[in-house]
Amino acid sequence: MDEWWCLEDRPQVHGEEQWEHLRQWVEEKYSSFEQATRKSAQALIRRNDMKCMIWHYPELCDAHKARGGVWS
Repeated sequence: MDEWWCLEDRPQVHGEEQWEHLRQWVEEKYSSFEQATRKSAQALIRRNDMKCMIWHYPELCDAHKARGGVWS
């Protein structure tokens, strides 16, 4: 996903336009968000009740504690 953040044509304002651009880019490059998501992030998503792609530091800390600091 770092590659998308570096795109010059990526909308710079957070919102619907940026989300749609990301969605299209992921679909073209990976065919799905699941394929584009790192295994460590997939583990976070599976082990957490949140249904959000935006992780703030407190949520990451909570997930880290829930996993016992194990990231595999």
